[in-house]
Parts: sequence; structure tokens; C-alpha cells
Amino acid sequence: MAISISLKFPFERTYEGGVLAVNKTTDEAIRSDLISLLTTKRGHRVMRPNLYSPLFDFIMEPWDDISEDDLRGQLFDKIEEYLGGLIDVKKINLDLQEDSVTLRVEIIYTVIQLGDATDSIELFVPVGEGI
Repeated sequence: MAISISLKFPFERTYEGGVLAVNKTTDEAIRSDLISLLTTKRGHRVMRPNLYSPLFDFIMEPWDDISEDDLRGQLFDKIEEYLGGLIDVKKINLDLQEDSVTLRVEIIYTVIQLGDATDSIELFVPVGEGI
């Protein structure tokens, strides 16, 4: 039986001896932590008010080069604050997809503990009438 490191995020049901699926490797755990950070809205972590994603602060803002650069900088800072010793963010791509009214967020990073193994995540944030 493999050792579990943390709960998988987003949560998934499992039938392998538990209720929720778990991460069994470091890269899976870091990926889950990054997704969890990026999908946490301001105020959702009551005892940790600084643990939130800046993505949701830009939903109703007009989207231009200034907003894009500001969001990218805030994402770099927030990821560094909470996952700085584990990953090194190489690039953040932001792409407003006007046809589906979503913001595509791609984060390319290396896992420091795994010999700088490169990985990436991609999120699609619905933006409504803003951004």
C-alpha cells in the first residue's frame, strides 16, 4: 500500500480504502496545492485571511495590458508566498477567451525538490461581463 501525502484537489471520491482520493507523489501534492491556492476566493479561509487567489479580484475589472500585468505580478507574489520553497514559477500565461467569456490561466513551473522537473497547470475562470 502506497503512502498518501495529502488529499487530492479538487476532491474526488475513491473506493480504494478511503472516502477521498489522495496524492501519492510530491508532484501530485504540489499540483493540488497550487490548484487549491488559485481557486480559493478572498475570505474563504477564515483563520488565514491572506490565503486567497488574486484571480477573483479581477473578474469585474476591464481587461487591458495594465490589468494583465498587475494580475500576473500578484499571482507571482501569492504563489511565492505560499509555495515559494517548493516550486519556481517560470511563466504565467493569461488569455482572455472572449467567445466563452473565460480567462485561461496557464502556470508553468518547476518542482525544486524533484531536480527542477517542469510541469504546468491550466485553469479556466469564468469572468462574466467584466475582464
